[in-house]
Parts: sequence; C-alpha cells; structure tokens
Amino acid sequence: MKRTFDKSILNEVAVTNEAEVFQVTETLGFKTAEGVFPYPSCENFNFINMGRLSPEKAQDNLIKAFASFHQNVPNSKLYILGGGPLRKDLEDLIREVQVEDSVYLVGQVENPFKIMKKCDCFVLSSHYEGQPMVLLEALTLGMKIVATDIVANRTVLEKGKYGLLVENSIEGLKTGLLQAVENETVGYQIHFKPEDYNQKAIQGFKLIWQIKYLKISLILSIIKCRNNL
Repeated sequence: MKRTFDKSILNEVAVTNEAEVFQVTETLGFKTAEGVFPYPSCENFNFINMGRLSPEKAQDNLIKAFASFHQNVPNSKLYILGGGPLRKDLEDLIREVQVEDSVYLVGQVENPFKIMKKCDCFVLSSHYEGQPMVLLEALTLGMKIVATDIVANRTVLEKGKYGLLVENSIEGLKTGLLQAVENETVGYQIHFKPEDYNQKAIQGFKLIWQIKYLKISLILSIIKCRNNL
C-alpha cells in the first residue's frame, strides 16, 4: 500500500516500514499559476517587489538594476509578485540580461505575506504611485525598504525615516540594492508603528475635511451676500 502526503511541491523523501511505504514531500517551494518557485533561502539575500506588471511600476528598471548588482553579489535573488500586460516583455528582459536563475516572475499569490516575511528587503521601483499600500504592508512586517524618491513613496516613508529613498533610475535602484546588502540598518531609521501611522492619517483626513468645510462655508456666505444685494 502506498500513500502520498502532499505537504509541498519540490523535494520527495520516501519513508518505508514493514507494512507501508509513505512518500513525504519536503517544503522547499511554492506553486502559482505561473509555475513552481523556490522559497527564499537564508543562504541568499532576497529582494521582493509586488505590484501590477505595467509601465508605471518600472519593474524593467528594477530587473536591469538587479542584473548589474547581481554581478557583484551573486548570492542574491529577486522575487516579483503580480501580473499584468508587461509579463512577456519582462520575461524577455530577464533572458536578455541573463538572470533567469535569480529573478522570478511569480505572478499572483494568494498569501504574499508568507513570501515577503522570508525576504530581506522590499523594493518599490515605481515611476508613479497613488497610495502605495505595499509599502505600509512591508513596514508592518518590519522589512528593510528601498523605494524610488517619488512623492507618494516620500510621503509614506516620511522623507526617508522609514525607508531608503533612491533616485528614480536604474543606477539609483542599483545603489539602493547595494546599500541594503552592506548596511544592516538601511531602510528603517526608526521602528515603524502602524498604530501611530493610522493616528496621523486620521488626523490628516480630519484636517482636510475641516479645510473643505471652511471653503464650502465661505462659498455659501458669498452666495448669500450676493443674493441679499
């Protein structure tokens, strides 16, 4: 009699006794719609990016920066989570810069936090962001952060207090990756407290609504004055 215990997806170990043969699979990787990928290993320095594969997210810049960085730090990996219209272009780029064994286009993941927690640094390479929630998620997990110095990232990271802001370019990203490896404290000068951030956000929204209320009150007063003329 043979039974299979599907505990993971990569490495299989057979265990035999007198009555049965058990096939047990070790947890070494994970599976998505795009394929099977190894979990981040402590033997490597693991970067992770998460977002739609689209032009504004600039994963092409990140891959080029990582390829150059990887020549100096070969025990490094880059995980990119998410799907989008640029997947084929990014796959071609990965082959072009010859980092097929070190850059993984993982696709959509049901629980990205499980993978994020195993990585050493979160990298946000975007040219533009509205409200980068992924930065808040990475901060909540206590991760190192490297992000392009754009308005939204600068706001969330409070001008570099909670993460390393770099020039929005391939060279800027490469510099950030190198700093993340070389500096144990890069990316979090001050420990991030989600409850403090939430409180500041609430106060900010209150202030915005107060200003809007004052503007509306002023407009209504002007209209009333004109009607009384």
